[in-house]
Amino acid sequence: LTVAVGTTVTFTWPDGSTNHNVVPWASNASPIPASPGQPTLLDGPTSFAVTFTTPETFRFFCSAHGSVGSAGQLSGMAGSITVQ
Repeated sequence: LTVAVGTTVTFTWPDGSTNHNVVPWASNASPIPASPGQPTLLDGPTSFAVTFTTPETFRFFCSAHGSVGSAGQLSGMAGSITVQ
């Protein structure tokens, strides 16, 4: 996902989803995005919003279902948001 500086992104767990979270990659300049109470796993329905205020690529993963390696490679339930 690529967004402009100042964009708010909402992460949503639909009803019936279980055991997910959003954990920021340790090398992100800011500790975002991060789900409330992470690394606690959450069930849906729930959501949280993050406003991205600096240009950067933010990497994140679900601690139960994905990972981000030290070189930034994503695997499983993981993603990135590039802010321009």
